[in-house]
Formats: sequence, structure tokens, C-alpha cells
Amino acid sequence: MNHEISDQPRRRLVALTAGISIILAVLAARVYSIQIIDGPIYEAMATAQQRVAVAGVDSRGEICDRNGEQLTGAKLQYIYILRRDRIDDKEKVMNLLNRLEARERRTSNEKYRIFTSEHYMKSTGETLRKEYGAYIMQFPQRYEENQTAVYVLGYVRDSDGVGIAGLERAYDGFLGQRDKVIYGVADAANRILPGYGVQNSQERSCRLVTTLDRELQKSLEEIVSGVEEGRACIIVTDVKSGEILASAAAPGYDPLQVEELLKSDQSELLNIAFQGLYPPGSVFKSVVAAAALEEGIASLKTEFTCDGAEEFGEHGEVTVGCTSKDGHGTLTLEEAFAESCNCTFIQLGKSVGSEKILSMAERLGFGREVLSGLEMDHPGNLPSGDDTAGPGIANLSIGQGTLLVTPLQVVQMTQIIANDGIDTGLYLVRGMESDSGFEPVERKQGLRILSSNTAQDLLNMMRSVTQNGTARSLRDWDCGGKTGSADGYVNGVPAVHAWFTGVVPSEEPQYAVTVFVEGGGSGGSVAVPVFERVLEVLGNEI
Repeated sequence: MNHEISDQPRRRLVALTAGISIILAVLAARVYSIQIIDGPIYEAMATAQQRVAVAGVDSRGEICDRNGEQLTGAKLQYIYILRRDRIDDKEKVMNLLNRLEARERRTSNEKYRIFTSEHYMKSTGETLRKEYGAYIMQFPQRYEENQTAVYVLGYVRDSDGVGIAGLERAYDGFLGQRDKVIYGVADAANRILPGYGVQNSQERSCRLVTTLDRELQKSLEEIVSGVEEGRACIIVTDVKSGEILASAAAPGYDPLQVEELLKSDQSELLNIAFQGLYPPGSVFKSVVAAAALEEGIASLKTEFTCDGAEEFGEHGEVTVGCTSKDGHGTLTLEEAFAESCNCTFIQLGKSVGSEKILSMAERLGFGREVLSGLEMDHPGNLPSGDDTAGPGIANLSIGQGTLLVTPLQVVQMTQIIANDGIDTGLYLVRGMESDSGFEPVERKQGLRILSSNTAQDLLNMMRSVTQNGTARSLRDWDCGGKTGSADGYVNGVPAVHAWFTGVVPSEEPQYAVTVFVEGGGSGGSVAVPVFERVLEVLGNEI
């Protein structure tokens, strides 16, 4: 009996000791988990609470040309971070920043003002640093004031860094995943701590590879910027691949001032090469000719008679004049194409019919977006109903009336003709590079649109234009093309738009080139000289 009494406290002690040991083991495991396993997570959370993000730094994936040359982030900038409570003399500070041509950037941090500049002056920078505690750093900036390919690249919204135009918008999800952040370590009051400096966050590799050739792009931008007659654009494509090598438009805009431009009518931000809607004028005669040749309605040697005008209606109520007031007389289809004879093509259009003309236009890419899935270009407008009957067929046959196209669609048509009648599609992006490798964009299989014979006949007609027709000033060059002078409007005022679309060289084309000048006037006298300057640039490549 006494033995049982003395053994009970011992068993309790053993149980208590075991329980304490289990609790200590659990606590030790938890401490180990917090410090060793989950330590980096908590450390990152703590650090994140002490970061002040620096605005104005290129935080997105890089966009480059076909050769890997940077189109974004190629230029360095200086960033100045100033505490608001240290700016006791605002006028003096702003004078110092004005000397540096610094621009203020938006930031959500109420305790700091952030400025960026392309230039740096040591004495001014030292004054800002010593007297006002400025943090001064050098980092890449996404855009330059005279940004190459600005209309193709588009822009990001300064307030949140989201792409809202061009490739920046089309590939926003991909470019935004880089998410690079430049930050300063701050105290609980969001004041950057002296001695900690400014640091980079970890970033993912992210690069969009375009089809553009940076040097060709810059050369074409120089050409269009010299066009005085109106807004202008040039597009050059590689015939075999369908890749857009350059797309230049002028006058351009400053991507560093987008926020201000968004408050205007935004006409400065319109990419006329991809989104501008214009009547094509006589360049559309290529479509009418293609439909006639494919249907066997005419050949290059079929003869027509031009008296200087075509009349419509029972009593000739509607008269459409020709490019020659006195008429061209009797001429073949090839000669009519070279001289851009309206009467011939109106007669031809009536024979072919609006239905077949519009069907051919659709096959050649008009009436729909060219850059499928990117939402960067406009589908244009193909006429219907009454717009294709009576006098409507006359307008359609010479590229007037309610027919509206983009320069991108015109170069696509030229591309198909130059590529033996095969549509490869047009491409602006080669692929996406990331940590997981290179992912090329999907390409569609080439689709035959025109018979080889029709494509060859059209090329012969285009050569006639540059040898004996409206672009005979190009006869010393190995090229072919079609001029166009289209009646339209600029800001609601009647104007004539100048077109020229062509191929280089003429026998086995390597390039398709389209030139457009808004309100420029005659295609032969305005667009053709611009095309010749493009030939001078391409001369070394041919």
C-alpha cells in the first residue's frame, strides 16, 4: 500500500517533464521555421515596408530592333530626389533644376519630389545635394525626346506605367512582367535613410524583338521630317518574309510630354501609317487591274479610248474627268496604268463590276486589320450599297468616294504583288525573349491571292509607270510603282493627298515601299521625290 502512494508523484513528474519537452520542441521548430525557412519572406516583407519607389525609371522590358539594338532605354538620365520639407527656397531650387532642364515626374510619395534630366552640371548638382539633401542617380530612361520609331513603340501612362498605345499596349502584359523597381531604404516616416543609398530590386529578363531595322528607321524619319507639304509617312517591308523593316511618320511627338498631349485633341498621337484613313486615289487602280486580269476581262494589250471624261446618268448628269483634260486617245491597259487614265479604269471597272472589285480588295487586305491581334491599325472602309452603283462604280474604280484605306494596307497590297501574288502577312514583331528562352511569334502560312501570271503582269505595269508614265523621273532606278493623287480632307478642308507605292528592284523585288503625304497634292510631284530618297537609302542594300 505504501509502495503505491510513493510511485504516483513519480509518474506525474515524468508526464510533466515529457509535456514540457514536447512544448519546447514545438517552439524550437517554430523558431527554426521563422528564422531559417521563412526568414527571407519576412525579411522581404519588412524591407518592402521601408522602400520608397523612384519614379521616372524604366521599369519595363526592353524593346529592340531585329539586330538587338535598343529602341527603348538606350539613353541614360539623371534622377533628382528632393525632400519637400528641405525645399525652403522653392524659387532657387527651381532655378537650379531649370539649369539642368529637369522635368518633374509624378510620384505617390508625398514627402518627395522627383525630377529627371538628360544633362548634368557638377556645380549645380553639388548645390542641390549639399543645400537641399538631394539624392542624385543615373539610370536608363525609356524614351528620348526625339525617340526613334515613336509611333510604332507607342507610350506608357506616366501615372501607372501601363502601355496605352503601340507595341507598349499590344505587349503590355509581357513588357510589364519585368517590373524593375529602383528604391531607397526609408524610415517609418518614408524618409530615405542616409547611408543606405538607392538599390535595384530583382528583375526578370524581358525583351521584345521587333522586325524593325533601327538604322533604316532613323534614315526614313529624317526623310519624312523634311517633307514640307504635310504630315507624311513611309513604310518599307521585306517582300519574302513580310517583315516591316521601317515605318516612319512625321512630324512625330515628344513621348516625354504624353500626359499633356492626352489633354488635347490627341491628333499628334495618331499614327497615320497604321491608323490614318484616306481615299487611295489611283493606287487603287492596281486592285481594279488585278480583278480584270484574274477574271480574263482584259490583258495588258487590251485597248481603250479616252475622250477626257466619262458621263453617268440618262442625260450625263454626272461627269468624271480624266488626268488628261483633252483625253489620252486610244491606249492599252498597260499604257493607261502608266498614265493613270481615269477614263480607262472607269470603263474597266464597269466591265468588271463592283462586286468583283470589292472581292479583290478584300483578298488583298483592304477592309480589315493588317496586324492581326495587335489592335494597332485601322480596318478602313470598303463602300457598299448605293456607293457602288451608278456614279459609285466610277469613284470605286479610281479609288475615290467612301473608300478609305491606311498606308499600311496599301503596302500590304504592294507586298502581295511583289511576292508573286502570295500573301505572307505583315509582321512587326519577331518574338519575345525571357529567362525561359526565345519565343517566336506565330506566322501564317503563305496564301496565294493572285495567280503568278497576274502578279507578273502587275509588276510589268508598275515598271511602265516608272519608265514611261507618271513616275518617269525614276527611270534611272530599277523599280516599279504606282502614283496616286486622291481628293480628300485635312481638318475638314478639301485637300489632295499624295501617294506612291512601289517595289525595289523591279525584276525580283526585295522591298515594298509606300509613301504618303497628307494634303501633299500630286503623287507624281510630291510622293515620288520622297520615294527616290528612300531608294538612295536602300541603294546599298540592293
